Amino acid sequence: MLNDSKIKSLKPKEKRYFYWDKKNQGFGIRIHLTGSKKFVHRYQINGKRKLKIIGTYPALSLKEALGAYHSQRNLILQNIDPSNTFLHKKSLNVLELFDQFDQHFLTPRRRNPYEDRRLIQKDLFDEFADRSVEDISPLEAGKFFQSVAARAPVTANRLSSVTKQMFEWGIQQGLIETNPFQRIKRPGGQELPKERILSDDEIRIFWKEGLNGRNPSTWIGLKLLLVTAQRRGELVNAAWEDISFEERNWHIPQLNSKNKRSHDVPLSSVAISLLEQQKTLVKDSPFAFPSKNDLRKPMKPNSFTRALIRRNKSLGLEPFSVHDLRRTARTGFAKLKVRSDIAEMIINHSRGAMVDIYDRYTYEDEKREALEKWGSYLESLVLMNDLI
Repeated sequence: MLNDSKIKSLKPKEKRYFYWDKKNQGFGIRIHLTGSKKFVHRYQINGKRKLKIIGTYPALSLKEALGAYHSQRNLILQNIDPSNTFLHKKSLNVLELFDQFDQHFLTPRRRNPYEDRRLIQKDLFDEFADRSVEDISPLEAGKFFQSVAARAPVTANRLSSVTKQMFEWGIQQGLIETNPFQRIKRPGGQELPKERILSDDEIRIFWKEGLNGRNPSTWIGLKLLLVTAQRRGELVNAAWEDISFEERNWHIPQLNSKNKRSHDVPLSSVAISLLEQQKTLVKDSPFAFPSKNDLRKPMKPNSFTRALIRRNKSLGLEPFSVHDLRRTARTGFAKLKVRSDIAEMIINHSRGAMVDIYDRYTYEDEKREALEKWGSYLESLVLMNDLI
């Protein structure tokens, strides 16, 4: 039988060897060539023989090692493998899982993680922040998303997508075992393609009334999105070094582009005027549209969305989104008889894999002509004094 005296007397040999306790089946100590001694537990479960190291003597006492051994034997009697790493992990709550997900996935891998982060913190945390991941049932998950979908179907779909991704990531990292949200699919239902575009009268109201916004930079940005037909995420990440007033060009690098293709946007006279005004507002910031709290960082993309939500009612217009400005511009190109392929290149849509690979002509002159034509059309809707 193993006791402290016996353990101390065990000396290293030419090969590593085991000394087994005759009283406790499968409990023993392994003596290494270096003289190190480790408590071990040899057992069989589901037809497989396994060896689990309990700890090193004398850092772990014989009494402590026997306590761990008996706990493991109890698990084996329940057909639970004590080598299962999940048994030795602290059960995470949703907040702790999100902290890991945000630190190791959202922030380093997403160009604009703000919206996903906001969705989880605003909606999911209200219900589940302090709940252990393992204690959330699929039934609870389903009822939660039913309640979100009842008030905001699109939000429910977006939240469902990022929530499932977070839990699947947690499983892949070995942090959790289950995903109670796995079977949630489009709780807000199928989303129909959006068709909202602004009429000429709505464009005029949007342009003039936007001057009364609380943050002039935000409204300059919204107007630029209409003038250039680009994406909000690309605009907020625009650096002054990517904008040439002399060449009248805005370069969108691959890193900032949604489809990961670099893109050059010729700047019309209206776009230049708006950017010159913006330049006077942001002083020494490297970004054309910096955060109002830190000029060294870009504005968050949802700043444009929040500004529109605040002003939509006072504008007296049917609500519209930031992306509707891009759609309005694309429709405007068609109205002005701009060639469809040129319009698609302006908004940086793919023309098809083969065309993108073999046609390397930039069509800069054609794009510039189209954007100038669009800018002139906007000028015809409102007085130039109101444009700037």
